[in-house]
Amino acid sequence: MQRTHEPFLKHLSKNKTPYVIVSAEDAEFDDITLQDLRAEGFETHYVAMNDDPPTRFAERLHRIGNQLAGVNERFAVVAYGDAASALLTHHPAATSRFSALIAYYPSTIPDPTRTSYGMDISILVHLTGTNVNITRNQEVLGIQGKRKTVRKRIDPGLGVGGELKLAYPSYSYKGVESGFAEHDLEEYDSVAAEVAWGRTLGVLREVFGVKVDVERIKDQFVEGMYCCGDLWSWSGQELMVNEVDVEKNPQKALASLHPEAKVVFAPTLAGGRTSSQLTQFYENHFAPSPASLNARLISRTIGTDRVVDEMSLSFVHDMEIPWLLPLVSPTHKKVEMTVVSIVKIRGGKLETEHVYWDQASVLVQVGLLEHGKLPVVGADGAQAVLGRDVELNGLLGGEG
Repeated sequence: MQRTHEPFLKHLSKNKTPYVIVSAEDAEFDDITLQDLRAEGFETHYVAMNDDPPTRFAERLHRIGNQLAGVNERFAVVAYGDAASALLTHHPAATSRFSALIAYYPSTIPDPTRTSYGMDISILVHLTGTNVNITRNQEVLGIQGKRKTVRKRIDPGLGVGGELKLAYPSYSYKGVESGFAEHDLEEYDSVAAEVAWGRTLGVLREVFGVKVDVERIKDQFVEGMYCCGDLWSWSGQELMVNEVDVEKNPQKALASLHPEAKVVFAPTLAGGRTSSQLTQFYENHFAPSPASLNARLISRTIGTDRVVDEMSLSFVHDMEIPWLLPLVSPTHKKVEMTVVSIVKIRGGKLETEHVYWDQASVLVQVGLLEHGKLPVVGADGAQAVLGRDVELNGLLGGEG
């Protein structure tokens, strides 16, 4: 499967060329991962471990990295399986141009209580399951002997990506197997892979001084895809509906999306997974919006590759709104609701948007659910988030 990306240099700031070497055992590797790294602005090369012994392989890879980086630049390595184990154990000297090692499911790791890395080297380890093999050097009177491998049980936390208390940043992903981050393997797990990718991307950007304005990319999506022909516009923190009916331009809106973009409005299963589905959704189901619609940004959280917006929406239900109340005729009732939008950016384009809200609250306000007979609330939920004086714990039988 091929991915195509357009440059997004206007969003990307970097001081020097960020060289990234990807390494694993086999001669060929997951093309999607390599393409995704390149799309993020990293000059990416693949080096196979082949049948080299660990020490020889580590020396060869460091030599290739130093040649790539030249005199004044540095390189990072993203390694998988046995290649990751070899590089964790045979790490370079402090004078190396090696800046970071990100290890995916190494078969063994060096003793985290006795292993130290240079101050200039960033380490990140992604592990699987609840056990890990640890290699230790046996010592007798200060003389190192043979290495011994022991199996240690680890606590993976709540599920996906629990942080481990080791000497270097390490995370364990429960319920997945080695290979979970490689798209071309049966073991691939999209949830664990995405969490690990965000952490990997964060380390790489930090060590190379790469900055990406994901907030601006998100706002361009709002202005392009959501507005679908400038039906909405931002004014400070408020998203207002324009009074002028502007001709929709879905092609312009889709330009801000990743080729494999997916948009899901979870409560109603609205959205799309392909360009044609998204075009149809935004043309026929999302716009136009009620003239009374007022949207206000409550909070924004910005991560490595995600922007999370918490918004307040209010409007009069005087027209059909397919994405919110499909197959429901206008009730002419006022609705207040809070919406959470989680946008993920990949390669400078929006790859996914997940949108959530309390549908039961909306149904109460338009008269489709009876307040008081079910454990649901109406506009009070949105008003409480906005800081208004609303009684809390009413459904629990407690006092606010």
